[in-house]
Amino acid sequence: MRVTIVIIAICCFAFLSKAQTAFSIKLKATDGKVYDLSELKKNKGSVLVFLSPECPICQKYTLTINQIQQAFSSQGVAFYGIVPGKNFKNKTINKFAIDYGLNMPILLDPDYVLTKSVGATVTPEVILFNADGVMQYAGKVDNWYESIGNRRAVITELYLKDAINSLLSGQLVKVKRTIPVGCFIF
Repeated sequence: MRVTIVIIAICCFAFLSKAQTAFSIKLKATDGKVYDLSELKKNKGSVLVFLSPECPICQKYTLTINQIQQAFSSQGVAFYGIVPGKNFKNKTINKFAIDYGLNMPILLDPDYVLTKSVGATVTPEVILFNADGVMQYAGKVDNWYESIGNRRAVITELYLKDAINSLLSGQLVKVKRTIPVGCFIF
């Protein structure tokens, strides 16, 4: 029993310390503006959306992400696209954002500092923080994709939307982590 409690405590500490580290990072956006992620504490919630312009699953999820962003932006939840690595030029990233109607700052993480800090592994992957910089949820947007090439006909779990609703209502987020499905970050 004690061993289990110690393991849970260590996992919680690791989860929280990743969030605190993320809020001390500065990243440049595709428009050249530098974002100090400590500014995210001004939001009731902040969603980091890890993206890749060439990932077909990212492309397919843009509509859903846009709908969720639109539903919650007036309630103090801000969305930030994160493009890890140096694989894409700003022109390609901006074209992706325009083509898919992304209306959020697109931040560049060329050295994977933020990506490693929060443990993101694939695109698309979403991470929700509260105003204190504590990670509330990390993983899939929903359960549309069960695995690569395997989509559900009907989505039955709305992980990100449920997590945001819980955060805004002051309730504990029930599902803290899911295993995201998408294109590996390299």
